[in-house]
Amino acid sequence: MDEFKIGQVFTGIYPPEAAAWCNQRGDCYIEELPQSRDGRRRFRIVAVPEPTEEEIAEQVRAKRDSLIAKTDFLVMPDYPLTDEEREAVQTYRQALRDLPQQEGFPTEVVWPEVEWPEVTTVSEKVTEALSV
Repeated sequence: MDEFKIGQVFTGIYPPEAAAWCNQRGDCYIEELPQSRDGRRRFRIVAVPEPTEEEIAEQVRAKRDSLIAKTDFLVMPDYPLTDEEREAVQTYRQALRDLPQQEGFPTEVVWPEVEWPEVTTVSEKVTEALSV
């Protein structure tokens, strides 16, 4: 593959190999520049900017929200959990909610561990109850 570099400018068209190079690296892309004085199209390889602290916080909160949502069914009052399991789930969910208060948030997040045993599904519990 041809060697390309960030900041390199192409006039007219850019080689497809440049796009493949950017895609393979994953840290750059090709942007279109204003046309040259003679009206020709121009393109430049540009580095993907580092995310801002606000963007990182959004990503962390989105992951946190997703992890909380994955446990929503476990806190339903009719879901068959022991008191110990329910308390462990609630502790985990609270730790997720508290992430933004951690020192170092959002760049240095310590994700809580799942501290409850594998929770059996409702169908497994029903099957177990029917086999008795």
